[in-house]
Amino acid sequence: MEFIAFAISVPGVTLLLIGWVVWIQVRRRRLRRYIEAHPCAICGIPFSEALFEDRGAPSAAILAKLDMFQRRFAHRCVLCLDCGSLNVCAKDGTPFRGFPEG
Repeated sequence: MEFIAFAISVPGVTLLLIGWVVWIQVRRRRLRRYIEAHPCAICGIPFSEALFEDRGAPSAAILAKLDMFQRRFAHRCVLCLDCGSLNVCAKDGTPFRGFPEG
């Protein structure tokens, strides 16, 4: 009886893990599409034409530079490789603040 329960649960767990990986890939692709639709906050070149690097969630040092209203909307940091600025983006991919990197 225990073997039957184990055999049934393994495919369920496998499907759950595969679904989780697919969900993460879809979120990453959607976020990349959102970011590419907007220009850099410093140089104004659209990210669809410029090279950019996703830096993930903003660090505590970056959040300290923002006011309280901007901290609420800070979701991702994107590095523009054309001008070298670090853009802080909202959830929809709109960069609302840029910092010169360096």
